[in-house]
This record gives sequence, structure tokens and C-alpha cells, in this order.
Amino acid sequence: MAILKAELDIQLRKIEEQAVTLKNKAIKAYCDSKNPYKTGDVFEDHIGKIIVERIEYHKGYSDYFCIYYGTEVKKDGTAKKKNPKRWAYQCNDIKNK
Repeated sequence: MAILKAELDIQLRKIEEQAVTLKNKAIKAYCDSKNPYKTGDVFEDHIGKIIVERIEYHKGYSDYFCIYYGTEVKKDGTAKKKNPKRWAYQCNDIKNK
């Protein structure tokens, strides 16, 4: 029995979606294994400190790493009023330099 072109396209799309899902899971597992922070932690870089609200994953030139998004805080731990949210890159971590 011959497979129609439309059926082939559907099968290939499903295979590609599964491959993307598996790739993203592998990247997340790799980044999480190197990531000392979780949601709610305080992350400090050269700009200042943020309380991590979200973690995303990014491919740099040679490696994968985490990007943190959260509320920027002052030295006393209170939220800044001007531009209170920002992104911070794991590679800019003050503790690991």
C-alpha cells in the first residue's frame, strides 16, 4: 500500500516535533546540571542583584547557559522602583568569577 504525500508530511512533522522536544529536554538537563540557582534565589552580576522569577536556556558561541529574569533589588533587599525587572546571564555571575 502506497503512502500518500500528505501522510508522509504529517509523519515527518511529528518526527521533527519529537526531535525538537528531545533536544530541548537535553539542553535543559545540561543547563540545570550547571545551574546553582532556582526560582526565588538572589542572583548577582556586574549590574546588581535580582530575585530570580524565571529561568530560560540559551546557546552561546560555544556552550549552553541559563538566563535569569526577575525583580532587581537594592542593597537593602527592597525592589527598585525604576526599571524593576531585567534579564541576567549566568556567565556574568559574580560568585563564579
